[in-house]
Amino acid sequence: MNKASLRLVVRIERKHDEMPAFVIVPAAEVARWQLTATTTVEGTLDGESIGRRSLKRWDDERWFIELRREALDALGKSAGDRAMLEIRRASIELPAELQRLID
Repeated sequence: MNKASLRLVVRIERKHDEMPAFVIVPAAEVARWQLTATTTVEGTLDGESIGRRSLKRWDDERWFIELRREALDALGKSAGDRAMLEIRRASIELPAELQRLID
């Protein structure tokens, strides 16, 4: 990932077994992005792609990213495990083929 990315060790959490897992991203870590709302990010967990995910505000001190069960299973990770999360803001540009259809 580029230098605009964030890299931090996170703990995979889950409130209930039926709910998606998630990781907390401290607001201080994303402060330089000056976020005001849910933001699309791309990233990796222990070097494996988690694709495009939504980084959502939890409160003034925390943001969070939900993690798909399939991604965690592929990594052999589950709630309670620690992992290296690396994220960057996703491009907001439309793919060229979609822009041509819109035009």
